Amino acid sequence: LLLGTDERPDEYGPSRTDTMILLSVNPETGAMGMVSLPRDLWVPIPGLGITTKINTAYQLGELQDYPGGGAQLAKDTVSSFVGRPVDHFVRVNFDGFRQLIDLIGGVTIDVPYTIHDEEYPTQDYGVETFHLDAGLQLLDGETALKYARTRHGDDDYNRARRQQDIIRAVAQKVMSAGMIPQLLGKAPQLLMTMQNSIETDLPVPVGIELAKNLQEGGTGEMGRLVLDNRYGEETFSSEGAWILLPDRSKVRVALESFYAPLVAPRGAQAIAMADPAAVRIEVLNGTSQPGAAARTAELLKEQGWQVTSIGDADRNDYAQTIVINYGVADNLIKQVSTDLSLTPEQSQLRGLAAATPVDIRIVIGNDILPVIR
Repeated sequence: LLLGTDERPDEYGPSRTDTMILLSVNPETGAMGMVSLPRDLWVPIPGLGITTKINTAYQLGELQDYPGGGAQLAKDTVSSFVGRPVDHFVRVNFDGFRQLIDLIGGVTIDVPYTIHDEEYPTQDYGVETFHLDAGLQLLDGETALKYARTRHGDDDYNRARRQQDIIRAVAQKVMSAGMIPQLLGKAPQLLMTMQNSIETDLPVPVGIELAKNLQEGGTGEMGRLVLDNRYGEETFSSEGAWILLPDRSKVRVALESFYAPLVAPRGAQAIAMADPAAVRIEVLNGTSQPGAAARTAELLKEQGWQVTSIGDADRNDYAQTIVINYGVADNLIKQVSTDLSLTPEQSQLRGLAAATPVDIRIVIGNDILPVIR
């Protein structure tokens, strides 16, 4: 989860979340995708019992002493909304963004239309004029930041698309063959920038291995999705705030379509597993009820399923059970959902390549507790 934070304080604290983008990577193939989550998206905040704008999750986590802090609450909020685990986060402030772009020598962007913003916000709460002509442009850090942030003349959704343009350009440049030696030569400056401007829970060995796999596999064409007003209704909250109220059915279809290409193995389309005897199921307890995963596993075994492992999920407040498909035929997913008294259309998701050797991962939610008691 990429969090971009404003350096100016507001009513939620000193670091308002200005950008939220969920990055997904298949390390085997190098396939990548980005889902932009508009800051006005109206979502439930796990553990706090409230529904509010998604960009407040980080600040609320800090203010409410949420376990793991603001970063964990931001991850949990996005995970709950999209129905997929969010493994790591990277939080970058604007100063770090500028420095990183400059350290890689800028990025080349094909600007689709001329931008003229006479009200671009400055750090002293004033405004200035930002102008950028259409066409192929090499942007330094300051210009790239303005290109990613300006929204006068269009809207937040087009701004999200510009932010995706910047991220794609950075990834393609960093992963190019000639860039790695240059970055190694700038290692001290990069480390200093990361220490001062970037916060992440991504372990260094994982980051190095991921970068290696991506360079070998190539970044290719990134999948891109902006959850704009095609997937919800622009309206006002009861407090009078401007919000995007998501249509869950439209969001689900969009996410299913977005993630489908990312799961294909290198050089081939995924082949759906059709033999129930070969299906490996992992059950994770996403509730606060002890033993829920074990009881669910026993129920599945009684009905002939192979459960290879059980454990705890990333959190314990899942309201709805999720059945994640890692390459199993749809009829088997419907069958396992039916055997657990779930509605297949509500519970099924397609996952990226699993970190463990499983074909179906079931994250237990509170809705299944009456079934397994």
